[in-house]
Amino acid sequence: MRQFFTQFKGIAPLVSDLLLAEGKATAASNFAAKGGALVPFRQAADVLATGRAGVRTIYRFGRELPDEDKYWFTFPSDVNVVPGPVADSSERTYFTGLDVPRVTDFALATGNGGAATTLLPVASYPLAVPTPPAPQAVPGIGGTADIETRFYVVTAVTPWGEEGAPSAPSNVVEVKQGQPVTVTLPDVPAAGRPLQARRLYRSATTPSGTRVMLLVEELPISAKSYVDSKPGNRLAEPLPSARHAPPPNDLRGLVALPGGVLAGLSGKEVCFSEPWLPYAWPEQYRLTVNVKPVGLAPIEGGLAVLTQSSPYLISGTEPDSMAMNPTDFAQACVSAASIVHNGAGAVYASPDGLCYLGNGGSRVLTESMLTAEQWAAYHPDTLRGVLFENQYLGFYDKNGERGGFVFDLINGDFVPLDQYFPAAFVDDLRDAVYVAGADGKIQRFNAGPALAARWRSKPIPERTRAPMVAKVLADSYPVTLRLYDGDVLLRTATATSRAGFRVGEPSRLASKLRLEVEARSRVLAVGIADDFRELADL
Repeated sequence: MRQFFTQFKGIAPLVSDLLLAEGKATAASNFAAKGGALVPFRQAADVLATGRAGVRTIYRFGRELPDEDKYWFTFPSDVNVVPGPVADSSERTYFTGLDVPRVTDFALATGNGGAATTLLPVASYPLAVPTPPAPQAVPGIGGTADIETRFYVVTAVTPWGEEGAPSAPSNVVEVKQGQPVTVTLPDVPAAGRPLQARRLYRSATTPSGTRVMLLVEELPISAKSYVDSKPGNRLAEPLPSARHAPPPNDLRGLVALPGGVLAGLSGKEVCFSEPWLPYAWPEQYRLTVNVKPVGLAPIEGGLAVLTQSSPYLISGTEPDSMAMNPTDFAQACVSAASIVHNGAGAVYASPDGLCYLGNGGSRVLTESMLTAEQWAAYHPDTLRGVLFENQYLGFYDKNGERGGFVFDLINGDFVPLDQYFPAAFVDDLRDAVYVAGADGKIQRFNAGPALAARWRSKPIPERTRAPMVAKVLADSYPVTLRLYDGDVLLRTATATSRAGFRVGEPSRLASKLRLEVEARSRVLAVGIADDFRELADL
């Protein structure tokens, strides 16, 4: 009697051993089931020693393809980083999760390229453009004819051309035609951002009777006052930042949406930036959820808001017309770091399993293989995940228990990993996953020496005794085979080539005979039999 094993799949502890699908394992670790073969994962390969201890977030900076060891941002906390929506040579980049929302560019982050292998980013600015104090207006002497009622506001402008929210209005003044007004400009409070200019606007009435704020003059940031004697027909463009507001200081969970919009969370609010203006976060663009939101994920048609209860879905393309609706998918998100998205939908950790929300509906992806209790062994509240080539890589760390798993979104295979990394990043330009080692090193995932992959079968039907011979088809050898009766080890044998080999003499009866394969190279097939002639065609 012979048995061939040509399908090596993941585990499904929820399912009875006798009902497991063909190829499903009763124990498994450290492999990806590709085309049915047993393909061991590899150790991570060192790329860069950052010198930063306790790294929790890594991010590859730069839109071009730099050397593998260059321009890595590292943070000792959970930080969300997104590239700027406007393509420019400065590579402006935005992040939340530190003291306040921040922005950096190539010159700031790398010290003009001179700090490629040190702790990055070297420098950054608070994202908020400071709002100036209200100016004061004092009419001068002179003027004739009609009297105009007016007031002034002032804005601050950065060297990058970012214009912040307007100040509170000045005192209202009654001004005769041609009468000068001296506007006193208080200092703009220091807020960690360099400022280049301030713009002075004054109220005016259009021919249709609408009140607007029109530009009087752009002044150096150091200007203390300005004498306004401009006639109304010489005023310039309207105030563009009337609705602008700085981002909330506690903004977190930053993500980028289509159309140049950034989104983040503040308390129970979902906040949106002005399109293409990441420094402007109008208060009119904020939506409130009833429970505390945990994280955001861009999905097809809008934005998923994962919460401590059921998720919300936000639809729309313009931040001033977003619509938010609750879902009936009663799966809370227990870890913001577990959230990943692939354009169509979001995957995240709930108390019941790994969940999907998006195009095609919502479901618990692992419900057919893991009970909630079995899932809890992977400590979902500490889960950190990335999505790479339709495989979810998750890593957990709680009370000294560390490990990981890989879940294939296409075939549903769930395989535990004997690896843990506190941070991971998918580099689309290099088509690779990078991780942070426990010592702060940047490493390339699955690029070093092979790990020992292990797969154990369900009870072998119709076999009541251990086989005498075996044959292994693999890329390289040795490959270790173990025979178990239930959880009791009966025999261990090693294949050193493709040739058949003996695994032992006839043994006692076995009620639940299982085969375990351990290898550090790809295994395509294993055959067991009572006679070498039965394995001739393998």
